[in-house]
Amino acid sequence: MEPIMAENVFYFGGIPLAEYALPSSMKLVDNTVKFFDKYDAVLMANHGFVVASKTIDDAYMKLELAESYAQVVLNTEILGGAKILNQEDAKAILELR
Repeated sequence: MEPIMAENVFYFGGIPLAEYALPSSMKLVDNTVKFFDKYDAVLMANHGFVVASKTIDDAYMKLELAESYAQVVLNTEILGGAKILNQEDAKAILELR
């Protein structure tokens, strides 16, 4: 997902899209798990989000943030498209982490 909100850049750094595979399949696991060395949230194509965290409370917060971000992305697309943060701004936000 493109960086359009500073909060999501700060919390996630980015949210990659894992390629679709059948539910409960090892292919879905393989398509998703490879992103968790760098990211805390992954959007599984045609499934939804999965997040990783040290506590259940933090995982829940991340899931809520990811889902609200998806709603913002959808709404901005409906309204004509989002203004993407430039790389310089995204990098500066990541340095705050």
